[in-house]
Amino acid sequence: MSDNLIQEQIKQDYAYGFVTDVESVRAPKGLNKEVIQFISKQKKEPQWLLEWRLKAFERLQTMTEPSWQKPQYPKIDYQALYYYSAPKGFKEGPKSLDEIDPEIKIFGEDTDRLGNTCYFAYPSMTSENQVIALDQKGICVSSGAACSSGKVEPSHVLKAMNVDEKYIHSAIRVSLGWDSTKEQIETFFSVWKSDCFKNGALNVR
Repeated sequence: MSDNLIQEQIKQDYAYGFVTDVESVRAPKGLNKEVIQFISKQKKEPQWLLEWRLKAFERLQTMTEPSWQKPQYPKIDYQALYYYSAPKGFKEGPKSLDEIDPEIKIFGEDTDRLGNTCYFAYPSMTSENQVIALDQKGICVSSGAACSSGKVEPSHVLKAMNVDEKYIHSAIRVSLGWDSTKEQIETFFSVWKSDCFKNGALNVR
């Protein structure tokens, strides 16, 4: 590849974007007691934790930013930043995948299974396209079984279960970790609905 072609590619804007429009709750810009109280209320923190945060904020106000370090950087305006933003909840939204579209199939929904894993399919979208679309937004899912994480090939487990082909080729598996949060789950649903469910470009062809 020639240097001219490389430079041409470098100068181009990234065409695929890193932002998904998700309706969110955000604190006012800047940091003060009112913002700290707002954040604590949103997180439903106990009173003792709010008091601890307020004391820490009082201590912060007595401190000065160090300037002895060798690397220098432009002075940061900490009051120009947002200190809290989270997706809005689904209080008025769907309570299950069935409410989004009855065609969605959840594998094993009528049996006892691990609560941190959900394997579901929507026949109008290929597994591969869903995996790629979600990956572009920093969300990792799989189309294979748990023993083949990261792959986009159809699940051999679903094939062995004689699941209909239309579901096999549109299934994705979502797993939660011990530190996964409610906000992360809601973000997944928001991104999946906006980038997969409502995106006609991902329809099976």
